[in-house]
Amino acid sequence: MKKRLLALGLAVCMFATVITGCGGKSTSDSGKNTDNTVTSEKNTDSSSSDSKSNKEVVKIVFYNNGGANSVSGSEAGSSEEGYKKIQDYILEKTGILVEAILPPQDGEEEKLALLLSSGEQIDMWYGNWTEYYKTGVIQPITEYVKAESFANVYKLWDDWDAWIGVTDAEGNVWGVPRLTPATPYPVFVRVDWLDQLGMNMPGTFDELNEYLYAVKELDPYGNGSTLPLAANKYEELESCFLGGFVKGGKGMWLDESENVMPVCLADGYLDFLTQVNKWYKDGILHPESFSWDTGTLRQYIGSGKAAATACWYSRVTLEAANTTENALNTGFDLDKYKYVYWFNEKGLTGPNGELMQTRANASPRCLMIHSNCKNVQAAMDFIAWSFDWYNYTVEAVGLEGEHWNYDPNDPNAKENHTIIETGTGAPYYRDFVASLGVPMEIQTTTFDKWGRQDQHNLWLQKWNNNFDITQSGGCEYGMVWDKTTRDTNVPQAPDIDTYISEQLVLFATGKRDLSEYDKFINELYKIGLDDYIAEYTRQYNEYYNK
Repeated sequence: MKKRLLALGLAVCMFATVITGCGGKSTSDSGKNTDNTVTSEKNTDSSSSDSKSNKEVVKIVFYNNGGANSVSGSEAGSSEEGYKKIQDYILEKTGILVEAILPPQDGEEEKLALLLSSGEQIDMWYGNWTEYYKTGVIQPITEYVKAESFANVYKLWDDWDAWIGVTDAEGNVWGVPRLTPATPYPVFVRVDWLDQLGMNMPGTFDELNEYLYAVKELDPYGNGSTLPLAANKYEELESCFLGGFVKGGKGMWLDESENVMPVCLADGYLDFLTQVNKWYKDGILHPESFSWDTGTLRQYIGSGKAAATACWYSRVTLEAANTTENALNTGFDLDKYKYVYWFNEKGLTGPNGELMQTRANASPRCLMIHSNCKNVQAAMDFIAWSFDWYNYTVEAVGLEGEHWNYDPNDPNAKENHTIIETGTGAPYYRDFVASLGVPMEIQTTTFDKWGRQDQHNLWLQKWNNNFDITQSGGCEYGMVWDKTTRDTNVPQAPDIDTYISEQLVLFATGKRDLSEYDKFINELYKIGLDDYIAEYTRQYNEYYNK
């Protein structure tokens, strides 16, 4: 059997089980001081051989809700011993005692809100900075990210144009980025079913549509279980296809007077909505698509029932192992096809002759520092330490020699960052990972048990920022809307957002007739769309100094 190589971050994600929960461990509060220091006691199980008894060290509490618990196998969480070993290793290397809380996927935001309101020490967590900064809950970290000690981390994210997502119009930086601008909404197609139908990889929307209807008729999965197009969010259908109907794709756009307009008012939008409605009526989309959670979507993809997908890329790439296993059970030829699902590498072209996929903008989601944090420099030092390949591997996989080793079959394993997970050592699952993100995740090439490059790893390395196959996303690409300020200036804005979202789904599913679309637009104006447009226009002009 070919060796199985593992590496860091999401590149370790070779299986496709959705995590249902992973509890973080807590250190004792004994010895806690008012300045967030604790008394360190030597632990005989620690990897640190030179820890000093009774030495005061800085304590940082990290609520790790950045996606570290999205890896198959982490359902049970770390053992107390495994957690303590990594905690002690970090303490030995940095002088910082990090207490990590890895929340369950269900209810993680509620748990965070409870911790923040309770007054418990929480020094850093992931979130959208625009939702926090005006309340004074977080603090800007501009001086820290521009410091020499943070230069390597700054460059990593700067090379991906990610800092713009966490920086306000005045230049204040509110967190360390979690996401980069990306190309995350390809239409994946099951390649062996294309062959069964005698079709080539679709390059246009019409060719894709022909395939979707043909595969529904063929029903290759059997018993009527074939799902022509797997999706679970209407907004993701917009990201996958809207550029083929609306100039610029999914995103706010400028009218002739340079007012910033919502995309549902753009020319061509009703044509797109009409197509989605037809898919829904014809059974191309599952009747419960827009009420599915991500786990259900991934189960459909992993089972191999989906003929094509219209969703965030990782719903497919993280399912590659499960999909392959299930496809092999029904005669999939792994010698003929490398992966079960693939996409048109030149991009999919729509009815308007333009590329259909819209790229994802720089994200405001980031690792933020609490305004009450008494040791900001220590928190930033820990983050900077984490953005090193070796340190990240320890945080993600565990200790060298216990949880992983360099691949003995690779003479340049250290240079290539090639490791093999040993499956030994006290169980540990990613509690302390503070450097999640593409800049770290692409540093290793990983392979699955069939000897193929892991599909998720391949996507991140080669396709994640291939903007040549996308639309830019209207006028908003390259900036971040301040929705906190928007909602202050236009209190009805959240209601408008909700109404748009709800009504578009009703149109898509046929619960509201498409003949009422103009009436819907008039309803938006009646509840304050003029003010909504004016605020977005004001922010746009302010951002670009117009």
